[in-house]
Amino acid sequence: MPPMDFEDLIIERRDHVAVITFNRPEKLNAFRNSTNLELLRALSEIDADEAVHAVIITGKGKSFCTGHDLNEPPQAPAVRISRHSSGRKYLEICEALLHLRQPIVAAINGWCAAGGLGFALCCDILIASDDAQFYNPQIAYGYPSLPGIGALLYRFTSMANTKDMILARRKVDASTAERMGIVSRVVPKAHLMNEAWDVAAKIAEVPPDIMAMQREMMNRVWLAVSGTELSLISGSHTAVAGHSLPDWQEKEADWKSTTARDVAAK
Repeated sequence: MPPMDFEDLIIERRDHVAVITFNRPEKLNAFRNSTNLELLRALSEIDADEAVHAVIITGKGKSFCTGHDLNEPPQAPAVRISRHSSGRKYLEICEALLHLRQPIVAAINGWCAAGGLGFALCCDILIASDDAQFYNPQIAYGYPSLPGIGALLYRFTSMANTKDMILARRKVDASTAERMGIVSRVVPKAHLMNEAWDVAAKIAEVPPDIMAMQREMMNRVWLAVSGTELSLISGSHTAVAGHSLPDWQEKEADWKSTTARDVAAK
C-alpha cells in the first residue's frame, strides 16, 4: 500500500496491520467535513489492499473522537439536503466501517462521544484505556441521535442501557462500559496501543479471506437481526435536519470547549 497523504488522519502500516489515527488533538479529534472525505478514502484504499489483514482505529492525544467539529462553518442549505451533506457522509463512513473486509480494533483513549461513539461501535473489538469516557449528548442540543447510533449501541448492550445513554445522556466510564458490554477489555492508558497491536496481530495471523468471510457472516446476520441496516438508511435522511437548528452548534461547541478545559487540566 503506497503512503497516504492526509491532513486530519495519520495512516500507518506494519506487519499486515493498518492504523488509522484521528489527528486533530487540539480539537479533541472532532471531525470536520474534510476529515470525513479523508476517512472514506482511507477506508476504500485499505479495503482494497490485500496486504492489510487487520485495522486499528485510535485518536492522537487525550481523546478518541468527540464527533463533528462545531467550529466549522455550517454547510449551505442546498448542501445539507444533498448526498454531500456532512450527515450523509458520516453514515457512509459507518457503512464503510461495518462492511470493511478487515476486522477493526478500536483503541479508545479519553473521550469517545457523539459521532465518535458511532465510529467506535462500527468496529469489531473495542478496547478502552482506563481514562475513557463514553457519551452521546445530541438530544440536549435540539435534535435526535442518529438512529444508527442507537441501533449499534443496542448491539453491544441492553435496551435499558441504550436508552439511559441516549435519553438521559449518561456519561459512562471505562469500567462501566466494560460491565455494560460496550468494550471487551479495559487496560491502563500506557498499555492501550500495545494491547490493540496484540489483538490485531492475532487477527492478522488468520488467512485474510477466511477472516473476511467470518466478519461478513457475523455482521450481516447481526445487523439484519437488530435492524441496524435499516437504521443506517433512515439515519442518512435524519442526518440532514439535525445540524440546521440554530442553537445546536452553540450548545455543543460550549460542551466541547468545557470538555477541552477538563482534559487539559488532567
